[in-house]
Amino acid sequence: MVKNQPRPGKAFGLVFSSNSHGDVIIMPYKDRLESWAVIRLLPKMQRVTVARRRTASDAEGCCQILRRLEPDAQFIVVFDRREQPS
Repeated sequence: MVKNQPRPGKAFGLVFSSNSHGDVIIMPYKDRLESWAVIRLLPKMQRVTVARRRTASDAEGCCQILRRLEPDAQFIVVFDRREQPS
């Protein structure tokens, strides 16, 4: 058997979803599980997602570590139900 190929009968873990416009979106199941995002706030109302976690407490822990590593930066935790794959 060649490496990096799925085993026969093993699921790929894709989820079919639809957005508000009725478009069908295919995204990995893992992306649907990690709904808590740690966001870094930037100047001029910009933001960047720096981490995604499965639980709010994991996201808060990650946020606390980032605040210690970069005390001048602002980080927040949000629940982000992504409708489109990134």
